[in-house]
Amino acid sequence: MNFGLLLDPLSAVMLMVVTGVGFIIHVYSGGYMEDDPGFWRYFCFLNFFIFAMVLLVGADNFLFLLVGWALVGLASFLLIGFWYQRRTAVAAAQKALVINIIGDFGLMIAIFLIFTYTAQKDGTGTLNYFMNPGAGGPLTGVFTSLSTVPQNYWKVVVICLLLFVACTAKSAQLPLYMWLPDAMEGPTPVSALIHAATMVTAGVYLVARANPIFEVAPRALMVVGIIGGVTALFAASIALFQLDIKRVLAYSTISQLGYMFMGGGVHNYGSGIFHLTTHAYFKALLFLAAGAVIHALGGEQDMREMGGLRQRLPITFWTFLIGALAISGIPPFAGFWSKDEILSSLLANGGSLGYALWGLGIVTAGLTAFYMFRLVFGIFMGNYRGTGPVNHAHGDEEEEEPIGADFTSARQPVRRSPIYRGTGSGNGCSLGRWRLRRLLQPYWYPWLASLSHLPCAGLQQRAYVRRTFVHTPVDLNCCERGCRCPGHRRRVATLRERL
Repeated sequence: MNFGLLLDPLSAVMLMVVTGVGFIIHVYSGGYMEDDPGFWRYFCFLNFFIFAMVLLVGADNFLFLLVGWALVGLASFLLIGFWYQRRTAVAAAQKALVINIIGDFGLMIAIFLIFTYTAQKDGTGTLNYFMNPGAGGPLTGVFTSLSTVPQNYWKVVVICLLLFVACTAKSAQLPLYMWLPDAMEGPTPVSALIHAATMVTAGVYLVARANPIFEVAPRALMVVGIIGGVTALFAASIALFQLDIKRVLAYSTISQLGYMFMGGGVHNYGSGIFHLTTHAYFKALLFLAAGAVIHALGGEQDMREMGGLRQRLPITFWTFLIGALAISGIPPFAGFWSKDEILSSLLANGGSLGYALWGLGIVTAGLTAFYMFRLVFGIFMGNYRGTGPVNHAHGDEEEEEPIGADFTSARQPVRRSPIYRGTGSGNGCSLGRWRLRRLLQPYWYPWLASLSHLPCAGLQQRAYVRRTFVHTPVDLNCCERGCRCPGHRRRVATLRERL
């Protein structure tokens, strides 16, 4: 057995999803976590998570896959319990770790069985996916060896079921789904990373990667389809009654993962990976938009305390609406094409199982559209039902300032990408430039941070500057908060330099 990394169409798609969505979430996190005292610790955990996921999807053998699989579980434990001062966050992290260890145990036993069986069958045990004699590698591979056994041979069925135990734990399928809704205790960017592009999709990837083994164990594949269909309907029915916006999206993720397993259950692994890819992007969009709403409401996540935010957060509204249309399967958005591929493959499969799963998929699609637009209307439509103010809206108290005004004294214009989010005074462009430097500092790329000056240079030539006044939470010993006198401006500039 040799060790290496494998780049084929499946791993290339997964690497694109993991690194692409991961990069977006890194940029978003730079603003969202900017005031958190554990800023550096957060990015350490986040990059460790990405490393583990890249190792998992890039491995060319089951042993490397097991290492990445276990490290992803460890990284998720650290990220879910990031705010360890909260008892609920610690409990959620522990629950996620325990359930994922159950899946790790199933995967480990399956790997032991694969090694012993290939040793008995071919005279030499191997864990490599494919043979690679030209590079001094194994003369046979796991998939080559096991794909020649008789249909539904009991050892292969047991191996497939143990692999699927690992998939149910990592991808939160019945009966091991309980950890995923509680994982909302972590920061919202963590929720986007875990629920969209990385950890929960590892189970779908494993079924697709091990498809030569599953193809000779149709009984195990039937179990995959049934568990996926039941989980999709079960999670969608729970999402109908949730009031926490992040928990609605969490149960939605469990339901959509069930769709992916249904596609694999009828031998159409490509449709599952297709839906995995589209889901990664529109679910990340929904979580990041939800994070903007939660931030604007000072941490409020209860839909009963929201409403009427369309006018206050118009950019967030439109981005959230696009994500809701995509996950609901409305053409021409991406979710329509991937869901349609899965449903058509279920219908084309025929038989009692195919028709039953197709019916579950159709009902689940209707429930998905219902609870997503319940979320949209509950957050953005009607009247505001909360008791607190809506902070960081897109366009509050704007006024114009002529050319020649002190550009560094304009108090926080809001164009609400979180990288330019502000809690104190100062110009939005200079604050954005300063925060981008802070975001990039852990990566030791000062030359890249200097490029953030370029877009700001052109903005100084504008005839008018739009500004939003936000009271600073820091006592500056000035005449009053929100004062615009020169002394106050100098104190603000000095405070920013110290930070």
